[in-house]
Amino acid sequence: MTSEGRIRLLRGLRITGFWLLGLVLFFGALEAYFRYWHSPSPGLGRFWFMEQSNLDRWQHLEEHRDELVTDDRASESAKRRPNRDYFEEAEDDRPAYDRTPGRYRVVTNEYAFRERSFPKQKAVGTRRVLFLGDSLTFGRGLSPEQRFTDLLQAQAPAGVEILNLGDLGCSLECEQEIFNQFIEFEPDLIVLQASANDIDQSLWREALRNVDTSGLRFKARNWLAHSRAFLAFVYWASGDPNDVEYAEAVVATHAYYGGMTRQIFETCAARKVPIAVLSFPSADDLRYAEHLSRACEQAGGACLGTIEATFSEPTRWLGAGVDTSELTREPQWITDSVDETGFTLDAFTAIFPLRRYFVDMVHPGPLANRLTAAQIAAFLKARWSGWEITAPGPQ
Repeated sequence: MTSEGRIRLLRGLRITGFWLLGLVLFFGALEAYFRYWHSPSPGLGRFWFMEQSNLDRWQHLEEHRDELVTDDRASESAKRRPNRDYFEEAEDDRPAYDRTPGRYRVVTNEYAFRERSFPKQKAVGTRRVLFLGDSLTFGRGLSPEQRFTDLLQAQAPAGVEILNLGDLGCSLECEQEIFNQFIEFEPDLIVLQASANDIDQSLWREALRNVDTSGLRFKARNWLAHSRAFLAFVYWASGDPNDVEYAEAVVATHAYYGGMTRQIFETCAARKVPIAVLSFPSADDLRYAEHLSRACEQAGGACLGTIEATFSEPTRWLGAGVDTSELTREPQWITDSVDETGFTLDAFTAIFPLRRYFVDMVHPGPLANRLTAAQIAAFLKARWSGWEITAPGPQ
């Protein structure tokens, strides 16, 4: 190459370098603006947060793939721990919005549930109600007496036995296995708590679908999700893509869990055991019960309906003397999340309107469990003939 050619090459490289440096500085400044100075609209703030939290959750599921009944088809009962007295520790490796606030004690019975011991054959004159669900029914982060099932037992008429068969991380797949085992225990009513794990794992499967073995698409999305400037342009150009993903996941949830749902409802109908669906909101006031509520509607008289727990008007359900002091302060998981994520308190206020009823973004706290117990009791009193006062027998 001639000296003139080398000069032209160096000049071209210098110009290209200046342009590249300019672009890096421009996008760096843009990122800093969106990260530290821009006040997002509620919709954009929610998109920023949910995109990263979904990816964090899916990464967690991918890392624990071998522990999921969904994937390895291992026996769900083999994963539980019968006749144990231990402490569940806080998950310090999880974000503040998705971890148990502290360690809590768990005592399991002979069937490995966080419930008192009970025989297969119920006592004469007893009406047995089985609650199946995930960590919300299990009472993650709560003591047993704070759970809605224990509170409901205290309100139940004589002769009504409430049994909690909730299990941590349970999706409809493991609920079906528990159902198939304990339908033989003479239940008079099954209450199936709609698990957010169903839609969550459907979102995870959809996110990882057709990804090559290196996971490049997922890794690229995870990297881009850390850029608030990039996500802002995506949001302004096409709205919140999570809405589209959620709609696709609902379809996938119906397809994946449809057969399991039909089996549960058809078995209950054949045995003349009524069933009800329990639907919780999450702290962002979204529900994930559509697939079960639809099955309930299609089951006709075999399903009593959907109990939609609502966390408002505490005095209406619990009386004027109820302590609502916890609703006057921000919960610890919110203030910790502000510190960890860099999102403002105003952003979290818009994202999580029900935050003060929750111990994290998913799990209801003690007051919410009290409200749930009162609402279940009102539902059963109105719709289930077994919820009736039984006169005590001779002493």
